[in-house]
Amino acid sequence: IDEKTYGKTDERTDIYQLGLIFYELLTGKLPYEGLTPASILSKVINPNIKPKLPSEYNAKYAKYDRIFRKLLAKRKEDRFKNVDEFLESLNTVVNMDAERTRLKETLKKSVEKMKKSFSVDEYLRLKREAVESLTRLAILNAKLDDKVELIKVLSDIKFYTREYLNDLINMTKYIELLMREKAPISDEIIGRLEILLHKICKENM
Repeated sequence: IDEKTYGKTDERTDIYQLGLIFYELLTGKLPYEGLTPASILSKVINPNIKPKLPSEYNAKYAKYDRIFRKLLAKRKEDRFKNVDEFLESLNTVVNMDAERTRLKETLKKSVEKMKKSFSVDEYLRLKREAVESLTRLAILNAKLDDKVELIKVLSDIKFYTREYLNDLINMTKYIELLMREKAPISDEIIGRLEILLHKICKENM
């Protein structure tokens, strides 16, 4: 490959190789396939051809999409700088996913107690807890780029807001658009989502 176009090999080249191995282990497929080595190489160097995201093989792999966008980036400058940075990102995903699992269990218990509660004060307290869990779940799903789970949570949050319902619906539609276009949830959108959900939490205080 022309060094003038793609630069000299360095640690970020190794990151790409690591991405190829990790991708195949996770999906059982290679990022690029073709009948001949030449056809595969043509896809690798074509900036307009990108590999399928893991979530396109299995929705539960959506949490890894953001990582693979960096592992298999065409431009070295867009990849992880080194293995340590990759491992740190992977560890963050694992921790967020574990927290997401705990929040789902907490939310389930809060909703079950709400259904059985005969006390207004207790019901309102449990409702606040449910909203807090839902908002935290939504943010985690956004940071994990898990659009399917995020849309589900936003749909549940609709029942806890009147004042910001239209804003929530518009946000949901935008996430659906990103999903159709296979585009990542940007930090800007996560920030806007955090502000919106904070307002909904205050509405339920």
